[in-house]
Amino acid sequence: MEISAIVPVYRSAAMLPELHRRLTDALSKLADRFEIILVEDCGGDESWEVIERLAELDGRVRGIRMSRNYGQHNALLCGIRAAQFNVLVTMDEARREIAGGGFYARDGVIEQVGTTDDLPTEADDVLDATGFVVLPGLINTHHHLYQGALRALPELDQVRMEDWLTTLTARSLTWWREGGLNPQTIRVVARAVLLESLLGGVTTVADQHYFFPGGGRSQPFTEATIEASREVGIRLHACRGSLTLGRSRRGSVEDATVQGVDEVMRHSQELIERFHDPSPFAMVRIALAPTGVHVDEPELFDEMAALAKRFREDGLYTFVRWNYFFTNPPLIISEEELASGFAIIDRALEVTDAAVA
Repeated sequence: MEISAIVPVYRSAAMLPELHRRLTDALSKLADRFEIILVEDCGGDESWEVIERLAELDGRVRGIRMSRNYGQHNALLCGIRAAQFNVLVTMDEARREIAGGGFYARDGVIEQVGTTDDLPTEADDVLDATGFVVLPGLINTHHHLYQGALRALPELDQVRMEDWLTTLTARSLTWWREGGLNPQTIRVVARAVLLESLLGGVTTVADQHYFFPGGGRSQPFTEATIEASREVGIRLHACRGSLTLGRSRRGSVEDATVQGVDEVMRHSQELIERFHDPSPFAMVRIALAPTGVHVDEPELFDEMAALAKRFREDGLYTFVRWNYFFTNPPLIISEEELASGFAIIDRALEVTDAAVA
């Protein structure tokens, strides 16, 4: 067995040598190979210097130093990403163990975690999770739920991204022209995929629906997805996508899939006013999600940024994705907008000064 032990460290210089001794003693009995990853979360004491000394003395110790204090959970995730082995052991520097642990929640919010004896004795519902592992809900940060109905098609399996997108659009158009792609179908497909997500431990989904063919008034596809999420009981960030630049105007999608900028903006504002809930722990929120510079008119990005600014107090943001295939994407975000939080950039591996207008 090979084990990676991951320990977030915060102002724990004094206890690190003893932690190292106990861990190496225990892991030597359990594993053929192991490593100890100590993630120093910028606590301001001498913890990093102690970690450096331990790493010099024991090649199985690896140290990671955060650039600032990001908190225990982020430090833990950093260590998990750096782990070399498949079996992970996580703990804090105090080696705490909560035997007979549990949690107490009110109105869907966890108020207390500890041993069962320390928790309130009365509750509306009591669940005995003996023998189970309780994990926080996972978050799916990027989905197109309607595509769940097409994912088993052989022509969409194991093909290049460009070919996949072209075939996906063609099949979606055929589906729509034959009358099969309608709000009721979207609701059923979204419900199935969201139920599948729950079975996998996902409790929050960000879905970008961008496919509104026909060029006229938007069909209630996003509304149908929201209805499905409420039926399932999952948290949804409904992202209003767009296709506004067809091939006749040097875009990269069929003209039959394109809507006008005015209609996209009208529908986006309607979704915000009807469904967006800025309150903590909201079950439905709306995001503005122009699909990309290769399929959207430049003015759409300005319009979406302006709409997001109008609803900024409600926590509304725009969501911008760089084109997959352009090595030098057009400049669509101003430095002021980037700094003020009006744009969230997805899939931007490197944002340089040259990439900001």
